[in-house]
Amino acid sequence: MELQCNQVEKNGVWTKLEESNPSLITNHCKDHRLALACRDSYKHVKVVKRLDNTLDNLNKYYKYSCNHTKSLENVQKALGEPVLKVKKAKHHRWLSHGQAVRAIVTSYRAIIIDIESNTISGDPVGNGLLKNLKDPYILSTLLLLADVLPQMTTLSLFFQRRDIHLDECSIDVTKMNKFNSTVRDPFLTELIDNIETRFVDTDAMDNLALLDTSMLEEVPETYAVSEIMELSSHFAIADDILLNEWISFCELIGDKSSHDRTIMACLKFLSNSNLGLIRLYPNMIHLLSTAAVLPLSTAEVERVFSQVKLVKCDHRNRMKQDTLQNILHVKLNCDKQCFNKLCDKIFGSKLDTSSILGI
Repeated sequence: MELQCNQVEKNGVWTKLEESNPSLITNHCKDHRLALACRDSYKHVKVVKRLDNTLDNLNKYYKYSCNHTKSLENVQKALGEPVLKVKKAKHHRWLSHGQAVRAIVTSYRAIIIDIESNTISGDPVGNGLLKNLKDPYILSTLLLLADVLPQMTTLSLFFQRRDIHLDECSIDVTKMNKFNSTVRDPFLTELIDNIETRFVDTDAMDNLALLDTSMLEEVPETYAVSEIMELSSHFAIADDILLNEWISFCELIGDKSSHDRTIMACLKFLSNSNLGLIRLYPNMIHLLSTAAVLPLSTAEVERVFSQVKLVKCDHRNRMKQDTLQNILHVKLNCDKQCFNKLCDKIFGSKLDTSSILGI
């Protein structure tokens, strides 16, 4: 059994469940871990925290004023720049900081010109934003984040993939390397430290990751023996039986290419009924199956929540639960081509499904 949860509390849900099921493997969503690592890094550097507040105030300045929004749009068009909105940056929203910083950096000149033209009459909010945006520290930090956050965005999108498995998610952040000693180095140091701290997995998960031998040129005879012994204890499997299966398994896959030694490839190989290996390696199949299905991210669930907000909006707040469930079932499991075929079969004519599916 695998559980996605926060592992900080010693008396939380996962601790209680682990008491009744010692073989439970706990895992905190890697996308959430990455977001929390970035959030913690923001807190420790004053200039970055100040920029964070500036991003929030700048979003409110344009979001809650149609005049400000239209004024910025006119300036962007006059300068020949893309018309971009000032996005909201929140730590609980994955990728939002990267999108907000990218939009502001792209439209920085237009924003400065727009606020300068709007604050002639003495707008204190606009003047405060203008002062912050022109501050060399804030501007340098903004450009620093524009370099760093795309890497975090790429990593977050990688974790959100539907086909990601345990053997693909190892992370090496030690290679990450200031425009001065008070901002760049402290922020990057905090970011690296927080990512390394947040991405510490349970021993069981680390041991299961070693089942993937695709990164090895050859599989040594004594490879990961101690880790296999720990797994035998965790899953209550006899030590000698699992060890024999592991040694035999390593010999079996030793001559295979690295592509054929991933967790999924090995699982398909052992589960092939035509080869008769299922009875010979039942415990290895169990371990490989566990490693293959371990949930590494809650992105799929978050997509459902997002669709719920899009479907059941303020203008459709009386929608019944059954109707909502049916619409979500179609939107999440049926693409436009499939939906068109269903409509042809049911109604006998093609319908424009763009507005229905939101494609």
